[in-house]
Amino acid sequence: MLTKLVTLIRRTLLCAVISGSAISSAELLPFVADYQAHYNGMEVSASRQLQRDGDSYREQLSMRSLLGSVDELSHFSLDANHWPRPHSSRYSLSLLGINRDERQQFDWQALEVNYRRGDKQRRIALEPHCLDLTTHRTALVADLRQRRESLDYCVINRGKRKQYRYTVVGEERIDTALGALNTLHVSRQRDADESRNTELWLAIDWDFLLVRLHQFEEDEEYRLELTSATVAQRPVAALPQTLNTPLDPTGN
Repeated sequence: MLTKLVTLIRRTLLCAVISGSAISSAELLPFVADYQAHYNGMEVSASRQLQRDGDSYREQLSMRSLLGSVDELSHFSLDANHWPRPHSSRYSLSLLGINRDERQQFDWQALEVNYRRGDKQRRIALEPHCLDLTTHRTALVADLRQRRESLDYCVINRGKRKQYRYTVVGEERIDTALGALNTLHVSRQRDADESRNTELWLAIDWDFLLVRLHQFEEDEEYRLELTSATVAQRPVAALPQTLNTPLDPTGN
């Protein structure tokens, strides 16, 4: 049961943010975001952060519960067209005595991904537009900012290639732990034979930071809520505050 929640959080924590009007649109803003997740009454805390690393970026996800922990680290950069390009990723799980370590290395010259899990290894063909789980979130947010209608991404995650598709439902003002926020409601599209329904709410005024996620599947329900965050070292706050609101010179 917990592994399902872990997978959900990894796949849908859309926390990568593209820069606001104050700086170049080619940059990504550093952020830290904390979440509380609920799966049929069970609680999991999650945090995610993005940091600049020279000419590239590192994004880290950590999840903790009474039953175990998950850590994920991704290293990527932006190409000449400002499209995210993954370099490597690592996934580590410790759950009820089970320990797992998985790694992906992207070889753009050979156009292949080297995937390793323990002593097992395989190679996956890589196309120029393919992403990993982290960079597909970055690409999605960039496309939402540009109001593009096609939200379809090739994703190589844990040694498998999949297509992730999304559609925009509309704008909504919702109440959160931080107060009222303007959000964009986005739904992940599934195949016709899938019963799973995943809905996301992204903070428009805070560069589309994920603030809420709901997933329903038959009699199971997953919920994820933002509890605190900073974007470009500015605390995320309720309306009328936004990322572009001038800072109070007194520090308040």
